[in-house]
Amino acid sequence: MYSRFLLLMLLPLIFGGCTLMPSERLPMAACEHQLMALHDAAVQQGIADVQARPVGEYPYLRADRLMWSLLPEVETEERRRAWLQLALEQGKAALAADHANLADGRDLQRLYGCLESGVSELVGREDYLRELGTRPYPGEYQTAYRLLGLYPISRQLMLSGLAGLHAELEERFRQGPSHPQRSYVFQAPNLLEPSEIATWLREAVRRNPLGLPRLDDLQRDRLLAHFAPVWEIETLGDHDLPGIPVRRAEQVAVETRQPVTFSHVSYTRWSGQMLLQLNYLLWFDERPAVAPLDIYSGRLDGLILRLTLDQHGRPMVVDSIHPCGCYHVVVLFDRKLHPRGDGELGEPPLWLPAPARGRAPGERLHVAISSGDHMLIGLRWGVPPAEAKTYALRPLDSLRHRAPGELSRSLYSTPYGLIDGSERLEGLLLWPSGIVSPGAMRQWGRHAIAFGARRHFDDAALFEQLLTSQ
Repeated sequence: MYSRFLLLMLLPLIFGGCTLMPSERLPMAACEHQLMALHDAAVQQGIADVQARPVGEYPYLRADRLMWSLLPEVETEERRRAWLQLALEQGKAALAADHANLADGRDLQRLYGCLESGVSELVGREDYLRELGTRPYPGEYQTAYRLLGLYPISRQLMLSGLAGLHAELEERFRQGPSHPQRSYVFQAPNLLEPSEIATWLREAVRRNPLGLPRLDDLQRDRLLAHFAPVWEIETLGDHDLPGIPVRRAEQVAVETRQPVTFSHVSYTRWSGQMLLQLNYLLWFDERPAVAPLDIYSGRLDGLILRLTLDQHGRPMVVDSIHPCGCYHVVVLFDRKLHPRGDGELGEPPLWLPAPARGRAPGERLHVAISSGDHMLIGLRWGVPPAEAKTYALRPLDSLRHRAPGELSRSLYSTPYGLIDGSERLEGLLLWPSGIVSPGAMRQWGRHAIAFGARRHFDDAALFEQLLTSQ
């Protein structure tokens, strides 16, 4: 297995970044052995990074669901190169995470060279990528669980309270905050002009052989800052303070000395186009119990807010989940979009109304979050209040590996990307859905978001499943 890493180790590298001179490369056999040894060690210790899945037999070439959906479209060499560049980037991120979490002493730059050689080979193997595209991307639903849990029957029980829950959450959203709030804002140096954003996206799509609106790093960071929300959090205790999740030994907690939002970009398909998504994640120390036996309470809680921009850079859809994959909420900012009927969906998300008016110059999206259960209870455009606290914006990837010298272990565990210690008692009732440990927090890319259907937060065609346009 992985023998193809041996074939072309001395070919010129086709992609830039982290390249090595021939004299610096590992011998061929040592290259394969060290990649496999590092991956096996990470798996055996339960800390292997599982955000994206391996590309066939190559353990550190990785693809996410959006990339997998593109495989049938990589017929030309130019498109294969572009697709494999993405696989290389995601593979390097996984390799760097495993390398750091193992505190491994191998030369990381030389290991990157091994990955680049694997890519060199795959560029010419159109048949290999085409065959990969015929395989389904692994899902987060375990068929065995559904069989054992008599899913056709248990599904009805799991969905029996959904309409009532949605009605309650919609009413809370319409009423808005009812407790004292703290506001948090990211101090963006300069807000962007709509025309500038539209030009960036148009040019990015034109340059990318796969049609992805991939911005350069500076543009990406400026866009994330431009749309960074103003958080308005009901605050009744330390459990409502946003911060950084950490793990020390077997304990998981959130450090709240500095408010932090974790961000990253993703992509989705809509109406024949690839659209850019901006993701913002808040972490809280816990969801406190409100009763002696509260099956939803436990360590760690949070909220993921995602803004999907149309081809002109305007917010089209805002949706959110908790980091367990629970409570999928969809807000349609584009008035031409409409939900599909519940009968088509199996299990609908919670549809909430968009702000009554659009964004005015200088305004930011204000996101209200409830105390304790950290539900979405308000969305509006407005100017940040002068008394708002400042939060830092950090890359989501920074959670994939510990800092050098930090006496802690990886936040996520193998093989499902779960955060051990964040389990909920509700998992004892909802496991027949097929989801592993329902209610537990988990890594990006591992969020199943429906109990009565098969649906993932990062499905490439999620909005095509949920929405229609007129």
